[in-house]
Amino acid sequence: MKLLRPGGKLVVADWFRAEDLTPAQLDADIKPIEDGMLLPPLCTSSQYGRFAEEAGLHIFSDAFDISKKVAKTWDISWSLVQSPALWAFAFSQGRDGIAFLQAFRAMRRGFANGSFQYAVVVFEKPVEDGSFSN
Repeated sequence: MKLLRPGGKLVVADWFRAEDLTPAQLDADIKPIEDGMLLPPLCTSSQYGRFAEEAGLHIFSDAFDISKKVAKTWDISWSLVQSPALWAFAFSQGRDGIAFLQAFRAMRRGFANGSFQYAVVVFEKPVEDGSFSN
């Protein structure tokens, strides 16, 4: 984290999968999102925090789930991807094009049942003496 000054904050807003999902929930809700959006495996917010701590950051503010505040975005997106012309183009692109559009449905479903989340978390880089500014 050479770009972040000691005592500096890093605010991250990202997609997370919920903690303790069953294999069935992962297959039904998360895998279609990862596949369709060409994402690496989605992390839980606690996994994200561990990665940040391994990189030398401190969790300044735990993940704050803002899914309900952005859920309408996925309703709007789903309405936009209903265009027959867009689906025709997706079919012309093959499996990846179709999976991309289908991922929007999985996102809406995941948000609705809580398996998929959009959250904000804040990390802090320690100051030179190893302490934190808070």
